[in-house]
Amino acid sequence: MVDYKTENKKAELFDKLGSYLGSEVLSSRSVLPEKTVSSAAGLSTHIDSLAKTRGKALAYFSELSIVRVNFGDKQQHAFTMALNRYHKNVSSLLLEDERLLPERYSVTLYPGILGSYPNTFYDVDASDLGSFVKQIKAIRSEKDYVALLDNYAVRRTDPLFWSFADWLNGWYAKYQPDKAGIIDLNRFESR
Repeated sequence: MVDYKTENKKAELFDKLGSYLGSEVLSSRSVLPEKTVSSAAGLSTHIDSLAKTRGKALAYFSELSIVRVNFGDKQQHAFTMALNRYHKNVSSLLLEDERLLPERYSVTLYPGILGSYPNTFYDVDASDLGSFVKQIKAIRSEKDYVALLDNYAVRRTDPLFWSFADWLNGWYAKYQPDKAGIIDLNRFESR
């Protein structure tokens, strides 16, 4: 039994868990290697801004997006954007759209590959990451989302799609060998 001292029991529980588990388990990791982040001016600020994105701008996004960031020194790294949808309730499997609250959506950034079924690939130069994040935050319609895809997405119809998928599988095996597997593209979106 947990003895709570405040009315905000959820926050208090998380604080207690954090104290108990320590910094090794709950350490905040950058979504890109520290060496590459520090070498690119402003990159950390753009990543932090993306991580704080909330609300209706995210309503057009698919659940899992993999972002490849290209650095000037030919290095490339990947991180995953996972969409956190918010529901009024989950009392039924039917009519989910009526229970969604897009104004409360958020995104989680994960270093490397998360999940086996990505829905979208983005290919962004480190120098363009600020523009990428700014365009995401400005999305207000399907048309705005399609404009983002036009600028940064690697679609199924893109001639570079399979070379991107091959690069991703190789990167996954190299940097996450304990988790790497075949990335299933059956749920990849076609917008």
